Amino acid sequence: MSQIPRTYPNEIKRIHLLQRLRQTSPQAIVALMAPSGYGKTTLLAQFARSTRRKVIWLTLHTDHSNPQYLARALIAEAQQVLSSLKLVAESTDAPAEDLGKDLAQGLNSSGQKVYVVLDRTELLSRGTGLWLQRFHAQLKDQVQLLLAGYESSPLPLAQWASRGDALILGPRDLTFTLEEMLQCTGWTAETRDLHLLKEKMEGWPAGVALVASGAPLGLSARELVDERLEQLPEDLIAALSRLAPLDVWSEQDIRALHVELPHNWIRSLMESGLPVTPLGDGKYRPHTLLREALESRLFHTGSYREVFQQAGLYHLQVHQELAALECFIKSQDASRAMELARKHISAAITRGDREWVLDLCERLSTLPGGLTEEVLLQKISMLLDFGRIAEVDALLEQHPDFEKKDVYYSTMAYYHYRRGEFQQQLNFATEGLESHPSNTFKIGLLTYRSIALGALGHHEEEQAVARELVQFCVNLQNPLAEAKAYVILASCHQTSLDRQECEQAYLRALYLYNKHRVTARLNELYYNLAYTYVDWGENQKALDLIEKATTEQNENFHNWRALFIALRCNIFVLQHQQLDQVVHDLSLAVPELENKGWTGQAVNYSLLLSEAHLMQGNLEQAKLWLLNSTNKTHATHQPADPLKLYQVMFDLHEKRSIAETTLLDDIDETQLEVYHLHRLGLLRLEQARQKGTLNRTQVEEVIQALDDLGHDGPLQAERHLLQDLYQTCIQLNWHAERFQRALNLSVAVADPVDQRPVLKISALGKLEVQVSGQRVHLPLSKAEELLLYLAVHGPNHRDRIIDALWEGSARRENVDYFKVVVRKLRSALQEALKVPFDPLPFQNRQYQISEQLKVVLDLDAIKDLQQNPVQSFQDLEQLTTLQRAEIAPHLTGEWVEVLRQDLQQQLVQVIALHIQTLAHQPEGVEKLYRFVLQIPGLDPEHYRLLEEALVKNGHTHLALQLSQESSRLLRRQLLN
Repeated sequence: MSQIPRTYPNEIKRIHLLQRLRQTSPQAIVALMAPSGYGKTTLLAQFARSTRRKVIWLTLHTDHSNPQYLARALIAEAQQVLSSLKLVAESTDAPAEDLGKDLAQGLNSSGQKVYVVLDRTELLSRGTGLWLQRFHAQLKDQVQLLLAGYESSPLPLAQWASRGDALILGPRDLTFTLEEMLQCTGWTAETRDLHLLKEKMEGWPAGVALVASGAPLGLSARELVDERLEQLPEDLIAALSRLAPLDVWSEQDIRALHVELPHNWIRSLMESGLPVTPLGDGKYRPHTLLREALESRLFHTGSYREVFQQAGLYHLQVHQELAALECFIKSQDASRAMELARKHISAAITRGDREWVLDLCERLSTLPGGLTEEVLLQKISMLLDFGRIAEVDALLEQHPDFEKKDVYYSTMAYYHYRRGEFQQQLNFATEGLESHPSNTFKIGLLTYRSIALGALGHHEEEQAVARELVQFCVNLQNPLAEAKAYVILASCHQTSLDRQECEQAYLRALYLYNKHRVTARLNELYYNLAYTYVDWGENQKALDLIEKATTEQNENFHNWRALFIALRCNIFVLQHQQLDQVVHDLSLAVPELENKGWTGQAVNYSLLLSEAHLMQGNLEQAKLWLLNSTNKTHATHQPADPLKLYQVMFDLHEKRSIAETTLLDDIDETQLEVYHLHRLGLLRLEQARQKGTLNRTQVEEVIQALDDLGHDGPLQAERHLLQDLYQTCIQLNWHAERFQRALNLSVAVADPVDQRPVLKISALGKLEVQVSGQRVHLPLSKAEELLLYLAVHGPNHRDRIIDALWEGSARRENVDYFKVVVRKLRSALQEALKVPFDPLPFQNRQYQISEQLKVVLDLDAIKDLQQNPVQSFQDLEQLTTLQRAEIAPHLTGEWVEVLRQDLQQQLVQVIALHIQTLAHQPEGVEKLYRFVLQIPGLDPEHYRLLEEALVKNGHTHLALQLSQESSRLLRRQLLN
């Protein structure tokens, strides 16, 4: 007799897939069709164990290719599961058609909702496939068919799908999500090899499970692929190896490469369990691991270059230039590879894909002719973007005499810019401009010249060059270059504190980008303008702009996401707000900045994270992040001046005197950003106070600088650190009002109170909805159910909601009734809440409870209990009370049943986790004993843990009684 497979150790629960299975209409067939290793059986077993329906499970073998044998086997399984099953036929030797009709009638009249599961359907014959179709056609909605097998199963999958009669999940549906891969391996989003796991395994569950078992990443999965390849015929392996250059296999591609494949090759491939995803229309996508294994075999045949050259020419014919580029590199065709590389490198840089460009440069250097000057300069540029200065130094030493063209001057100016060597940057930019560069390089050289002049303090010349750059781009009629030039000009005005001119320049650039739909540059502009607003103390404007960028998520946003998060954290640190959130967000953002090549920003925000820890009193963590910043600064040749500033701050936090430190005198003010520059002025005042040399003139200079800045943001931000200085100035009446106003902010600003109207939904026991303590009368029971569904599951599409609330029946009358329910519910909530907004909006094609309402759902108490440890028997009593309370007892839908089961399981897990802990409290052990006997659903392991704890605490008699009682309960459960 077949049984539902047992749970595997460390099995991953496929929650999103289980949800899809539960939401299929009752008449639909569910078919999981994929090669082995995709967890088809595991998923169906999880589904079977989680449902309250009866499950008839049959694992097929070769004998089931006979229709009569299959019919008899299904009848035997059905009789084991349904003791009341009534059959008409007196003999199981009747023809298969009669047996199928008899079984269908028996299942239809059983009064039970039943799932019939057939695993390994690839073993069916054409005859059993036809029998199964006729059998299914006789079933009513209460009996649903679930199948699992290879795509080669002899079933009309396409026909079922086209009629809407089947939910078919293939390899793309069954692959692990990123969250599931992390759960399976125990890794985190920061694990170093995560990108390799995603690239190599492509979510293939069998491969990910191998890695989770402790086998080496890549090696183990490749061995699995090689092992399965060995099972194929030699002629098929040889033919597939010639397809290694293609990322999709189709009849057209196979013919174009003149590959002859043996008859029935795709069936052999799918049954082998190799990682291949069917795409439909006769197309298949081999996973990276399979292509690598095939390419390795091809490499040893002597036809490697020929095959990749042929594939490259074919890719060019069908306009797949990036695929052609890969093939030409592997075939060592230097001229074609370089021609395509030039075309695609600039596009990749524009979209921010610098990792791809650097990797391409590495591979181009392996072509005949070695590292050409063109590739060398491009490689240097990319390495500089990633802050890998030491590698650039090594390359320049290896190639000291390459020709000095305009690209050389531009690259070297950029090199010194990244090293903070502004005089050398200015020299190369000036020399390059004198060499009559092309228009493209002139734009870059003018940019570097302007930046260098500003860094060296020559602000009038800086603005003059920036204006020349703008005019030059206008004359070229190049709007993209013109927009970039306005950003440079805005930066000049920012340095000179000319707010109006600065903002106008930024807005002009924004206008040009929007007009010409250059969305890839909008993120840079938003970030720079938001940063400028922070310098001006207009924090709300900055937060609004960050929110705008985050909401729009324009092209290339993924490269800027961490910068926007870090800048928002910067604002909160200045305001001394939400420091826990700041520490969490920066801890994730800083490594991401390093990975994206934002080395300078990573150093600055590491310092900010150190400061946040310092504000919280986490001195050790603050020191660690300061050390991290110090190491990064030295490794990447970043200016060390901000570090010196933070060293002084650490001394002040640790109550050490800064009277004798020389760090403040050693700081180059040109290397500090606006905020740090004003912080430096305040720290120098504190040093003078400690020395006893503080005078009014010094204070006046700092206050004048704040007046030029236009706000007291730095003064307010340092109020906690420099209280003694501020008190001294107040006592001496030196701008006492300014310092007193800053000190008055010392009371920590609390997180804003959630002022949203509260919608309270109680589902434990009778379902009730309350607003301001008053019960809301909902005119229809389906309105209550809809509100609970949205509170539990969040925004949802109409079809999914109807599937849940009407048990998968999407008849016209149910759709019309759903519209009535929505109108009635919306009207009742609006009347009770008395709010001007729609409490039940339809947004992004989804129904949802408005975000302007605060929803309080009593079921969330279970989550709270999971997160907060049980401390007393009163807590345990609360848990058991929750467990006994039925959720919305008048609702009968399957989605509610699933919710009840999930929450019951969660409660049992929470109770079990704390049994052993509470057993160590001797004064309440008898009470605990009584509680445990009242808790249904505990596993034998939970009883065993309590027995051990009772014996350990000297309660042997209670342990014996518990053992006897638990055995009796378990026997009763088994007999029932």
